[in-house]
Amino acid sequence: MSLNKFLQTDRETYPYVFMKNVDIPLKSSGKGVVRGNVYLPKDATPFGSQTYPVVATYGPYGKDVPYSVFNRSSFDEVNPQHKSAHSAWETPDPGFWTQQGYIVVRVDETGTGKSPGQLDVLSRATSETFFDVIEWAAQQEWSTGKVGLLGVSYYAATQWSVAARRPKGLAAIIPWEGFSDYNREAVRHGGILADQFMEIWWSRQVLPNQYGTPGRWGDPTLEGDLDSENRAQNLAGLTVNTVRYPFADDDYNKSRVFAVEDVEVPLLSVANWGGILLHLRGNVVGWTRASSRYKFLRFVVGRHDLPFYWEQSAELQRSFLDCFLKDDDHAGWKTNQPRVYLTLRNKDCDPRNEMDQPGRPEADWPIPDTQYTKFFLTPKRTLSTIPAETTNTCTYDALQGDPIQFQYKSSSCLEITGHIVVHLTISTSRLTPDHAPPSDIDIFVTLRKLDKDGNEVFHTGTVGDPVPVVKGWLRVSHRKVDETHPLHRHYLPYRSYSRADVLPVVENNKYPVDVEMWPTNTVLEAGESLVLEIAGHDTQGVGLFSHQHPEDRAPSKFAGLNHVEPLQYIAIYMELVAEDEHIVRRGCLVDCTHTSPSNVIRVLNSMSMSGLTAVVGHMVNLFNVQLTKFLHLSEPMDPAKPWGPSTHIPVLFVWSSLHPQVFFSFIVSLTALVQAINGNTVRRSGHLRLYRQPDYGHVQRINPSDVPEDWKCTKASCNSHRVENEPLGTVFVLNSDKETI
Repeated sequence: MSLNKFLQTDRETYPYVFMKNVDIPLKSSGKGVVRGNVYLPKDATPFGSQTYPVVATYGPYGKDVPYSVFNRSSFDEVNPQHKSAHSAWETPDPGFWTQQGYIVVRVDETGTGKSPGQLDVLSRATSETFFDVIEWAAQQEWSTGKVGLLGVSYYAATQWSVAARRPKGLAAIIPWEGFSDYNREAVRHGGILADQFMEIWWSRQVLPNQYGTPGRWGDPTLEGDLDSENRAQNLAGLTVNTVRYPFADDDYNKSRVFAVEDVEVPLLSVANWGGILLHLRGNVVGWTRASSRYKFLRFVVGRHDLPFYWEQSAELQRSFLDCFLKDDDHAGWKTNQPRVYLTLRNKDCDPRNEMDQPGRPEADWPIPDTQYTKFFLTPKRTLSTIPAETTNTCTYDALQGDPIQFQYKSSSCLEITGHIVVHLTISTSRLTPDHAPPSDIDIFVTLRKLDKDGNEVFHTGTVGDPVPVVKGWLRVSHRKVDETHPLHRHYLPYRSYSRADVLPVVENNKYPVDVEMWPTNTVLEAGESLVLEIAGHDTQGVGLFSHQHPEDRAPSKFAGLNHVEPLQYIAIYMELVAEDEHIVRRGCLVDCTHTSPSNVIRVLNSMSMSGLTAVVGHMVNLFNVQLTKFLHLSEPMDPAKPWGPSTHIPVLFVWSSLHPQVFFSFIVSLTALVQAINGNTVRRSGHLRLYRQPDYGHVQRINPSDVPEDWKCTKASCNSHRVENEPLGTVFVLNSDKETI
């Protein structure tokens, strides 16, 4: 077929060149085309002489369907900087990105919009065709040869699979809230079909845009409408197939599996803590599995649609793409960006206020030196770190009954960040002697947070709905764990969910199971409570993502009484933080009398290990050149000579004019040097403290004898100071009440 017979080019109407209905030949299949729109800066070749890197998307929602038509209420709230005549749902805005020196390529997936062929979303064909799109974009005359991927949700999920194919020209990906495991994260949770969202999504957002559908969104089909019979032949029905093929080893599901380990391109994975039923796990586990040399994990909060367009989000995206598509690393992605950055959830559900929640860099995920704490279920329906001496069995109605709950009240500030596993021994029995025995058990677990008055504290979910801290699921017939599998972790049990691994469930037999909860974060103040909830059905917070398909959740299989045996537990990563130790999340300090050196470095580290190594060397030089007199040393430090415990160093310094990333790097380096001084121990009298200095300016020399008493980090004084109440500028104090550190 001849190419580009429907191509339209507009160089005048918009602040960019708009090329509509560009044909992209499919090399993977050897026949056919998909069609895309290309948005170029006005001086791009052939309209000028410049070439630019490309930001590409490929998906089913319609390249020509305006955001304002697809979801009007959402579009009304989008950052105005990302609104243009060609704004589209969950994709980069051409008006913004062409101004940043990028070309935007937006392509209709095969079988949707203007691209003919069979509609089979999230399939092997999806990644194969996306592969062709990327290589095509890299070869065009207006392209520098470098292509980046950027988008939300579907436009994020497809990035993982195509990046694993390693197309030529692909230089970076930013999957912003996108699952990486179709079967475990999108379709089935713990083996239980998540049918409601898939039904809504498929029928309302995908099918209306099938190629050839009369009266669909956007412009009419270029080659003319198709009748219902032809459209049916060109359709792989998602909702039908997810019910028809329940096991991961069914061919339909196997065709959607790929090795995330094959992803080697620079990666910025952005997870939303509130996405507890669709994307969250995929962003986290996908990041851990990817083999990329440069890979970064960021956690955000808020709704699913809007944070992508926030000003700070756009700057994060732009700086990352500038680094790997333009070789302009002005934000330090190759040198001093933290591999992981957390947003710490300490407020009630409010999409706007959540933007102001504190954050913290981390060196890796899971957080290094993570310690898991077992909280045992007690007969009094509490959670305790000590197993109860008396025991009893808790029973609930699987399909109709209220959930059972166990509560832990925190006596101090407590942070939960990481993976959670709920270990239960469970059995089932018939409702009455007249009922048939159940043949399976579905377990639904939820973690909730209560304030000091006992009211639940909600977080913002995908559509702005109030959600609990996190959820988890397991169908007990899928309880088999493969501890020999390379992906198995004690905090992330690996299950195949295959037909071959299904195990029987017999009435009154007791089955030990480990229920995976998705990764999470929440911060509790003293007096607030954590609640573990166990049920046989969906409970509050499930929203659009319920599990209620009549065939998958047939009462003939699941109706009965479920029994949780005594001495079960939930394994959680909890960091118990005293008031004066709560560093960034409360704006106070790290107190070395309570915090180990490794934790000090873990909390403050905002760099990769390679970057840290380089900066430590740089900081030794900085000490020698700038701070020898400042620290009252008799001679410059020699990094080749370890400092012994008899070294006399009164240490006080003020450093307030550096960029925050460099600033934290300095502190990380100093902490590492302090470790070296003390043979990897910090004496109990030492403190590393964050405090604000009134003057925002240059480095100041202050004699130790002139240090104000309230700067010294004693337990009493630390409780009374909060850095958020002070002006910009920071004082870091490392002091000692002895003559040696």
